[in-house]
Amino acid sequence: IRLVGPEYHPFVRVNAMLVLAELNEKEAPTDNKEPPKVDIDTLKFMIKAAEDPMQLDAVKAAALMGIDRNARIGIKDDRVAADVLKLSLEMIKPSHHEWLRRRGVMLMAALGLVGKDAEAPKALQQLIANPKEALAMRCAAARAFGSLDFAAGPRIPFTPAILQMAHLTVEVLDKTKPKTGWNPQEMFPTEALLRDIELVFVAGPIRPLG
Repeated sequence: IRLVGPEYHPFVRVNAMLVLAELNEKEAPTDNKEPPKVDIDTLKFMIKAAEDPMQLDAVKAAALMGIDRNARIGIKDDRVAADVLKLSLEMIKPSHHEWLRRRGVMLMAALGLVGKDAEAPKALQQLIANPKEALAMRCAAARAFGSLDFAAGPRIPFTPAILQMAHLTVEVLDKTKPKTGWNPQEMFPTEALLRDIELVFVAGPIRPLG
């Protein structure tokens, strides 16, 4: 934690945060029947670092990687989980660099929380519907939308989301279609974007909840 401070070289600070990002309070047993236990104190430190306006963006990105890893393991402390959701909602704002915003979207997907007032799906739908955003960002938001645990949060109408996904699909096909015919190799970027949208229907909330 001391090495993350401003008196150290940026390389040292980033590497120190990357080490913190891998720490657990308790490691998984050798049979892997249980996940490792999240170190809440280290997680709180990473959240604070990511929120710090004076912190280097590279250190923030390293902190977000660690928070993401902990979110995928499972954060049992509801207050800390709520803080992570708040952080992810802040990170996706246009005031941040796009690579940090993408990290915020990924974090929201890893956490899976909808929020008391459906803050997560609302924020993601705003990204999906915004034509000024990059297609990659909008498709990442669609994938994150499909990763939310709607069964554990307030119900939302899914018809607008279905229409948004349909419009986004059309945009992807229109803006990334090959200029020299339907060459399979030239379709790889299109397929990658469409796969993010497809996951919402295949494994996401729209199919089981309707």
